[in-house]
Amino acid sequence: MDDHESYSWKPWAMVPLRMVMMMELFVVSWSYDESVQKNGSKAASHYIDVLRFNDEDVKVNFQGCGAMPRRDAENSEYGLPEGGKFIGRDPENEWSGRPCFFK
Repeated sequence: MDDHESYSWKPWAMVPLRMVMMMELFVVSWSYDESVQKNGSKAASHYIDVLRFNDEDVKVNFQGCGAMPRRDAENSEYGLPEGGKFIGRDPENEWSGRPCFFK
């Protein structure tokens, strides 16, 4: 987190679920997170997280989690076909300062 200027996590729904005949409890959460790094790069994602808990073992209640992210392309610079800047040694170069494109 030292590279981040700001970070926000906004959960908008959390649903506890229990499987019949099992001692496991699941919590499914839907959230949106945004971050801005100190270099100005931005990232934003929608997440569905599944957290697993064990009701029998009180000492080790948390069992694990899984996350399924989906990038928010409008508010993110990561995962896009363009981004960054070409910086050459010659400031007179016609390509200097243009965005990079990836195919």
